[in-house]
Amino acid sequence: MERITLLSEHRLTRLVLGLSILLGLSASAVYAGPGMPAPRAQTEAIYLPFLEGGKPSLTLSSPPDGAILSTIAPRFAWSPTTVPGVEYLVLQIASDPGFTQAREILRTAEQAAVGWYQMAENLAPGMRYYWRAAWQTTVSAATRWPYSATWSFTTASEGTLPQAPTLTSPLDGVGFELPPARPYIAVQWAPVADALEYLVVAQEQPNAAGPALNQVDGQRYEVWVQDIKYDVRVFADSDWGWYVIARNAYGLSAPSETRHFHVD
Repeated sequence: MERITLLSEHRLTRLVLGLSILLGLSASAVYAGPGMPAPRAQTEAIYLPFLEGGKPSLTLSSPPDGAILSTIAPRFAWSPTTVPGVEYLVLQIASDPGFTQAREILRTAEQAAVGWYQMAENLAPGMRYYWRAAWQTTVSAATRWPYSATWSFTTASEGTLPQAPTLTSPLDGVGFELPPARPYIAVQWAPVADALEYLVVAQEQPNAAGPALNQVDGQRYEVWVQDIKYDVRVFADSDWGWYVIARNAYGLSAPSETRHFHVD
């Protein structure tokens, strides 16, 4: 038995109110064979938010607009989480609605696909902030799409930050042979009281003489984990630096010490 689907109608209705699109596809399904039912109509509806110019808009979801938070290190969320052909998402956070001195956070499409971003630094307590987001086709700001709506929130006015984590393994300056079957080095630290999770920052340092971990010419990992260890994927003949930050309900600790290791 063969099923043949014929596209009989393609309706595109632009709803100006709300800047959304209803894409309706009507198809007739024809079944070949004796005793089969007569053709029937099938309809699929796909709803996508759109901006003027045909580009998908970006909707903020958290923190809610006007919220008073219990933290100074909020987690931001948005939707949709992916858009075909887009390589980056940009978050802007500022203390004024004009974003004259905005913090700009650039996320790759892969990072943005998780649908949230956890602040990796504390904001000022008891202060009102504004935030917005936009898709960006390439790394160039010239390819940035229109921004979302602007939302605001107020950070917590007081609280207790967690202690900085104490690193336990590996020791600073240790050398390793590249594990042939599983090229990972486990880094570990002691648990911190009241910590909800930890930010592990591990940076490959091709020029190992420099202690800074913000260089962009090597592999870099920034990973939130709830465990007290993390497996860093490594490469032969590479130098690494790493540190850990704890987060509790109020905010982020100071960074731990930075340790280094070498992989032959």
